[in-house]
Amino acid sequence: VFQADTFLAAVKNSSSRLFLAWFVETAMFSIFIDNRVLSAERHDNDLFDYRALEHQSDGSGKNIFKTMKHFGKTVKTLSDKWKDWKATTASTATST
Repeated sequence: VFQADTFLAAVKNSSSRLFLAWFVETAMFSIFIDNRVLSAERHDNDLFDYRALEHQSDGSGKNIFKTMKHFGKTVKTLSDKWKDWKATTASTATST
């Protein structure tokens, strides 16, 4: 049985903990945990296990939340795209 409180208490970064508190309540996370339990019972190693081990062994997992924090800054949000589209259509409408 997944213990969300214990999991969340282990996360030091408050913004990451806030995101994870929301995320552990999603159906996607629930399915992920169910699949992890089933693969452990079957002693199966799936792609997630292999990638986690690779990530852990190369030391890149140390700053995963720092990487995630900067990820959103490099991708335009839907709101930004909407503003760009409105500006483009407004300038097109005024020029015709």
